[in-house]
Amino acid sequence: MKHIRNCAKALIIRDRKVLLVEKRVGDDNWFVFPGGGQDKGETLEEALQRECMEEIGTHVVLGPLRFIREYVGSKHEFGESHQDRHHIELLFLCDVPDDYQPRMGKEPDQEQIRVDWIAIEDLATEPVFPRAIAKALATEDINTLHIYWGDVN
Repeated sequence: MKHIRNCAKALIIRDRKVLLVEKRVGDDNWFVFPGGGQDKGETLEEALQRECMEEIGTHVVLGPLRFIREYVGSKHEFGESHQDRHHIELLFLCDVPDDYQPRMGKEPDQEQIRVDWIAIEDLATEPVFPRAIAKALATEDINTLHIYWGDVN
């Protein structure tokens, strides 16, 4: 592993739905929370704003830090292709403008195919990463969930 990368992610909930980014590689599709890696010289909020503009086409209103997740790629199902990945993901509760409609940003990730609202109750059965947090959101009160999740996928 070359280094550990900080990632700022947005947890955006509206009307019992979560805003997610869908990605595709080959025949596999999955959902992730909008956001991404922090660049040198950026604050976490600046990284989150930049990534959200690129991926979902809007600025977000940064709320409280809600979850911290580590991802050591070599220890999970994508280990062969993620051997050099060690990410610290910080998921912030965020808001988008009231009139926001899901759309791709101007510079989405290469594998990004769409942005959509997914019903909270569907998070446990959809391919959402990190799975552990998605399943917990689907079945528990967000306010009762712990903040640090460790190395989960």
